[in-house]
Amino acid sequence: MRHMPMILRQVRRSYKQAGLFVLCVALSLATLTAFSGFARSVGRALLDDARTLHAADIIIRSHDPISAPLVQAVDRLADQGRIVRANVHEFYSVVRAPDKKASVLSRLKVVEPGYPFYGQVTLKSGRPFKQVLAPGACIVEQTLLDRIGLKVGDRLQVGYTTLTVDDVVTAEPDRPLDLFAFGPRVFIHSSDLDALGLLATGSHIHRVVLLMVMDPLQADDIAGRLKKASAFDGESVDTYLTSGSVVKRFLDNFLFFLKLVGLFILIVSGLGIQSTLTALFNEKQRTIAVMKTVGASGRFINTHFILMVLLLGTAGTGVGILAGAAVQGGLAWMLGPLLPEGLGLTIAWTGVVEAVMLGFTVVALFSFLPLHRLREMRPVAIFNRLPSVGIARWPYFLSGLLVLLFFLALVLWHMRDIRFGFYFFGAVVAMILAAAALAQLVLVAIKRLPVRHLALRQAIKGLFRQGNASRAIMITCL
Repeated sequence: MRHMPMILRQVRRSYKQAGLFVLCVALSLATLTAFSGFARSVGRALLDDARTLHAADIIIRSHDPISAPLVQAVDRLADQGRIVRANVHEFYSVVRAPDKKASVLSRLKVVEPGYPFYGQVTLKSGRPFKQVLAPGACIVEQTLLDRIGLKVGDRLQVGYTTLTVDDVVTAEPDRPLDLFAFGPRVFIHSSDLDALGLLATGSHIHRVVLLMVMDPLQADDIAGRLKKASAFDGESVDTYLTSGSVVKRFLDNFLFFLKLVGLFILIVSGLGIQSTLTALFNEKQRTIAVMKTVGASGRFINTHFILMVLLLGTAGTGVGILAGAAVQGGLAWMLGPLLPEGLGLTIAWTGVVEAVMLGFTVVALFSFLPLHRLREMRPVAIFNRLPSVGIARWPYFLSGLLVLLFFLALVLWHMRDIRFGFYFFGAVVAMILAAAALAQLVLVAIKRLPVRHLALRQAIKGLFRQGNASRAIMITCL
């Protein structure tokens, strides 16, 4: 602990560089903690509410009429009392007001009695959905009424028939994301399907058969039998655990994008750690020279500044975890309309541990080069500001190799497809090399500019001062 008072004094005197270092560490940890915790919470919520999201135990989907062998297999199971089924037809159509002055493209959902088996369709009136939806009636979204100027109790022309608007739907268990819905929802009773006159050859209709298994333990076995009975590839038979919903696909893609963003932020934060630490040690050059002059050994100096890095890294870790929890809450708030109701977002401690380990690995990797340069600082720096003797090239190559291997390991760890991971890694490396080449060309062009203005000329010379981070900053910005 003899180093601690001196470390605290040096941190106070170089608070700007120390603060930037802490912020870089916090940024890397905040993104990892937030994205990891958010992904785990969403995955757990989707798994817990899978039955509600799909409204059934087994889901059969097809854009063509269900094949006869599969229909016969479902009929046999229903006759045996092992399942209860409900057919659903979904398609788009234009609905009109009775006077035909206003119309709107809507998403029709024709359902049989029994739908939904799990969850509930919430109506504005608070009445039970299964009692309200009756032949000759329909239930619509409020946006449809607003756009064509109708109200509950009015008549609505759908296809070749006219239905009475009996209520307004506010929520449904298997509703697609609002982001991808191209029209307001209209619920119609299955007995009115033929009267609509919209099921013609060539119509784009999404046919769904929802099955509730009386013995939930038999769901996988029944699903396997129905898959064998399916006659063509266009049919899919899935359980609520294996079926991919629109919500799940969207969130999977979104979380995958967050992982990519997190990887970029991690590497950029690492470059920031290296730059700020180099600047911090440059400020301490005379201090290090004095320490060596009065007899401090290289081991003492290395230990001293390693402890300083650990102290700042620990502070950044604490700030990063707190910021990650705040970011996770912000993500939940922004995506609230797209997430399952009652989603409880909590800090995933396994994700926190993972983030802390990765964060300290990043600190260690990007601190290696600045810490190694401490050996090259000479006591003569007390009397002049001449640059220290340049270090050997092998630390640069070793540091770069370790960073590349670390980044490759992260990419392969987070990517779902290893081949795609290698493509992504190659593309990122190529982009960095292209940015480095472009930065070098820009610096060469700037250096050859015939500038007469004194302040501008001094600013340009400052870009090429030994020990600065001009090239690294330009590559990061590009």
